[in-house]
Amino acid sequence: MAPRTRPRRRARPPARRRRAGLPAGILAFVVELAMLALLAVAGARLGTNPATSVLLAVVLVAVVAVVWGRWLAPRAAHRLARAPRLGVKATLFAVTAVLVIASGLGVLGVVFAVVAAGSLAWARD
Repeated sequence: MAPRTRPRRRARPPARRRRAGLPAGILAFVVELAMLALLAVAGARLGTNPATSVLLAVVLVAVVAVVWGRWLAPRAAHRLARAPRLGVKATLFAVTAVLVIASGLGVLGVVFAVVAAGSLAWARD
């Protein structure tokens, strides 16, 4: 009778290597939350009356949240491959920055664009 062998487990990277991506992950999460908040603010400012302001703010946030949850989130069922995922993220960040600038918050839009670009460059995702 052959000796029983245990199935091989994938080796986990050392703890310090796992933690190395932690600051980048935190920054990415903060940028994603900031994007949703800035879209709500931009939508509210771009509306011509209170009803369209609320509608635009809700729709912008909902569309981005659905896109993010469906194709970009780490546990998404239909997650895109790395290159298209980074392209979609960059597009969403750029559109957010443009909408924030168009809503009259130019400095905030530029700061968001710079921080989001840095987050994408730093991400190991």
